[in-house]
Amino acid sequence: MSARIKIMIACYVACVLAVAAQGQFTISGHPAVLDSLTQTYLCSVPESAFGHDFTSIINFDDTTSIVEVNGKGVARSGDKVTFDSIAGNRLYPVKFASDSDTITRHITFTYLPIVELNGSYAKTYRKGDIVFIKPDGNAQIMHAKIKWRGATTNTGDKHKRNYHIKFIDEAGEKMDRQLFEGMRSDNNWLLDAGQTDLARIRNHVGMQLWQDFATKPYYADLEPRVRTGVSSEMVELFLNGQYMGFYSMGEAIDRKQLRLRKYDEATLDVYGQLWKTTKWTSLVYMSQVTEDYPPFSDTWNGYEVKYPELDDVAPTDWTVMHDAIDFVANSSNDDFVAHVDEYFDLPVLRDFQVLIHTLLGVDNSGKNVYWACYDRTASTMLTITPWDLDATVGQYWNNSSNPNPAVLPEREFTTSQRLFRRLNSLNPNGYKIAVIKRYHQLRQDILSEDNLIARYVGCIEYLQRCGATAREEARWSGDTDIQGATLDFEHEKAYIADWIHRRLLYLDENTFKYEPILGDVNSDGTVNGIDLNLLINQVLGKDEPIPEADLNSDGTVNGIDLNLLINILLGLE
Repeated sequence: MSARIKIMIACYVACVLAVAAQGQFTISGHPAVLDSLTQTYLCSVPESAFGHDFTSIINFDDTTSIVEVNGKGVARSGDKVTFDSIAGNRLYPVKFASDSDTITRHITFTYLPIVELNGSYAKTYRKGDIVFIKPDGNAQIMHAKIKWRGATTNTGDKHKRNYHIKFIDEAGEKMDRQLFEGMRSDNNWLLDAGQTDLARIRNHVGMQLWQDFATKPYYADLEPRVRTGVSSEMVELFLNGQYMGFYSMGEAIDRKQLRLRKYDEATLDVYGQLWKTTKWTSLVYMSQVTEDYPPFSDTWNGYEVKYPELDDVAPTDWTVMHDAIDFVANSSNDDFVAHVDEYFDLPVLRDFQVLIHTLLGVDNSGKNVYWACYDRTASTMLTITPWDLDATVGQYWNNSSNPNPAVLPEREFTTSQRLFRRLNSLNPNGYKIAVIKRYHQLRQDILSEDNLIARYVGCIEYLQRCGATAREEARWSGDTDIQGATLDFEHEKAYIADWIHRRLLYLDENTFKYEPILGDVNSDGTVNGIDLNLLINQVLGKDEPIPEADLNSDGTVNGIDLNLLINILLGLE
């Protein structure tokens, strides 16, 4: 028997993972996976099959005795059966012969990929197997190291956990996998449960939104393939034969995603660096530097080293992060205004601020972000990437009440993160006005009310059509993970749509209300000689057009605008 055939047989056996002698079968080559909790099979088929009759061939081995499927008798493996009008969460009976009677179970269909985790997992990596079944029927069995992921989502009483997966080969060595078209090939993947999110999709949609408008970081000319967000796809998960609901499965933020310059393995010289914030501390707030950084630890009072890892480069060097925090905490106002753009990637921070204000990311202004330095030998500038956007769009981080007053759409989002407080109060290089203008620019398309609602509600409706939301409600409604709350996706659609409508109205009229100052050509909040010089260059055609230079709004920039600005500076207007 060839190695290829052996592998195919192993994949098949692992994919079906059925219990007892009445369970191993495929539907036109698509493995049917049994949920031991409900005795219901889930089978992934193409989305195009939904809404139509699905005529298929039932195949099973000698240990399985199927006698009837969807009311049609089955005489032998290979018989054809029609499943009429495939629809989300519609159940079709399947009968198995037993010693004295028949056993009836049910089959239902999805168009999401099915992922099976097999093994015992904890807070540290343990080896296990993964079966990945695509809607086209293709199934793979893969080896991996797997652990629980998260902080508050990872305590001992949690049930629907997040998982961190690192694929390995049979020898235990790192092995890259490409699971979804358009995503990278890598060994590092995440399963996000949306554990505290009553819609389960806020992080998935929020990360897509960020990638659609985020300005590329300062080093993008050197690394055009840089991505400051991650992609994910929705899947349905089984853990040791038990259905665990739907998850978003996707990439991780790391050096490769951010295209940071690699350290030198021969000399251990460090270039690119990456840190993640994990809890709220004075260091994460950047309000004070409370202690010296620990060179032989991968954590420092709310920060965690992500690259290079301490196992590869020790001691680790916190200098870039330390100096940036110290600058924010202790620099004078004049020094901050003059030099903040040397420490931080302001165009990306501008977009980040628009994101967390629009979505009201109460858990993301300091905690749940990544800070990255591309190459510290060339520049110590830090750029930012958001993470864990579950507590957004009217969702509080622990479901203590719903809605929690902290996430009401009419709330002004204030943060104790000193960097953003100083940026907005001191307004270096017109930063505050730049945030407001960026928001209004994005409101024309990506942040329009219709587009935002369509993203969130559309994602839920996509999951409803294949029955995933009904299965999620049946599995997790009332669980202690969500403080005993009822999962109700129809309610969540209405709640999210209303929240977005009210949030945008509030931001338009309050936080980001834009009232241009006549004569403020560079939008820094003041009218002075800098604006005059800019306007002269506009009249002479030396610079790219600036809308604010057209002071009298007649569609042209000319001497009339120049005279008007001079009068404003002289106090005559």
